[in-house]
Amino acid sequence: MIRKTVTTVLAIMAWMAACNTGAAATWDGTYFGVSGGFAGQAASSSTIISDVVTYFNPTDKTQLDPLMARELEATGATLDLFIGKSWQTADRVVGVELGLFMSPFEEKFNIGPTTYVSQPAHTFQMDSTIKSNLGIAIRPRLGYIVNDTLYYGVLGIAFRQFDYHFLFTDTYQPITIPLDKSTWALGYVIGGGMEKKMSGDWLLRADVTYSQYDAAIDEQSHATTLPGAGFDHKVDFTETSLRVGIVKKF
Repeated sequence: MIRKTVTTVLAIMAWMAACNTGAAATWDGTYFGVSGGFAGQAASSSTIISDVVTYFNPTDKTQLDPLMARELEATGATLDLFIGKSWQTADRVVGVELGLFMSPFEEKFNIGPTTYVSQPAHTFQMDSTIKSNLGIAIRPRLGYIVNDTLYYGVLGIAFRQFDYHFLFTDTYQPITIPLDKSTWALGYVIGGGMEKKMSGDWLLRADVTYSQYDAAIDEQSHATTLPGAGFDHKVDFTETSLRVGIVKKF
């Protein structure tokens, strides 16, 4: 799906570059728009035993830590609503835009019941879910006009919402270790695109962006009956988005 989308976006960009409206183009002023496409997403999740004295032992850590590290990938639709302002000097354009983007991600990761190496008569089980639906981006941009097409790059920041659910249980004591966390994470966004002047104040846009959120989740969990037992949780998240849209200047 992503490969087909890349091909489509590149084809649209080539068509946009080839067309010439014959009218003078200006990017000065305020604009708003909407774009949509597809996104490739990846969540790098690690969960490690934080204490090998209170409940778990070194053998448990050797067994569980690798099992709880996963790369979760997904593809899906993405939508971006944005408003911005540009300033043009000759054939150079600088500007900044604020975008509200939606690109749903929800992946589940389950283990077990699995037998403890250190306690063959007992088992453990783990269930986790990573979910993220929307975010806000501030995207400064710098571009260059060729005929009636603007080619630009963006480098900015983004705030993205994340929900994380985790539950570990076993039959040894037994023990229950839960964690539920909702948070906003700060990341960066980088990319580039092009805008083609159409009729009137309308523009056609195609762009590609990459965003990264290090330690979007960075938390500790603790057993409900034994606070010294628990895990350290970390999730890094990345997304590559390919979008095509329309822009209206006003």
